[in-house]
Amino acid sequence: MTTGIVGEYEGSPTSSARRRILVAGTIGTAIEWYDFFIYGLIAPLVFDQLFFPKFDQLTATIAVFATFAVGFLARPLGGLVFGHFGDRLGRKSALLCTLVMMGLATMAIGLLPTYERAGAIATTALVVLRFIQGFAIGGESTAAILMALESSLGDKRGFSAAVIQAAGPVGVVLASFAALAHLLANAAKFTPPGGTTTVSVTGDGEGSVVLTVADTGCGIEPALLPRLFQPFTQGDRTLDRRTGGLGIGLALVKHLVELHGGEVRACSSGPDQGAEFAVRLPLDADGGG
Repeated sequence: MTTGIVGEYEGSPTSSARRRILVAGTIGTAIEWYDFFIYGLIAPLVFDQLFFPKFDQLTATIAVFATFAVGFLARPLGGLVFGHFGDRLGRKSALLCTLVMMGLATMAIGLLPTYERAGAIATTALVVLRFIQGFAIGGESTAAILMALESSLGDKRGFSAAVIQAAGPVGVVLASFAALAHLLANAAKFTPPGGTTTVSVTGDGEGSVVLTVADTGCGIEPALLPRLFQPFTQGDRTLDRRTGGLGIGLALVKHLVELHGGEVRACSSGPDQGAEFAVRLPLDADGGG
């Protein structure tokens, strides 16, 4: 009977154990790539204002993407280090360590003070945390693939490695779906008990699909609608959507939709009249029929 590479495993793992290892590695890889790329979606919107305010717009944008690149530069080092310690201490321990590192680094980025409050310390901390994220994802990729290979049967090793690799793009897709998730969460948050939230998907007859999220919640002030998708300028920061306080969530929605050649609009008849958000996306690359 053909067995897998035993490595740290004693003998050949059972079929159920192999499945658990493969599923764990796949989920871990998807989560890591989600955390890694959500930064790339948010950073161009606001990080130039938060961490590089003394630069002009172009230079600040370049600086933001330079911090994104730092994560990629750290990946090979993470792979080498966690590959070494995975050999000595076990793949499972290495994989768990990378997941914790990525999660803590992502949380810390969200808690960072701005340049206005902490000066260069904030910018330096951002670069360091991006390095940690890249270091972690480099180690996770190594640990997850090797763990799957070492536990697989000889004729299943290629498939197992391919499944782990495919989980990376799944994480990127999930990050892109943050737009839809935010619209749904926003509608639910501002709809009182007994209200309704509806989601519909239709074609517009012009080669595009239209996703509509509507609620019967507290509505939006008409004067706020033109500024609704601008980060930090929606209005007073309160828990009441009628006076703003929506953070950068809707700006992220607009950014993601426009990256795919689409557009998003919002409408409301006013306070206590509910709101509707419509996302229009072309079905092909050039936006044609």
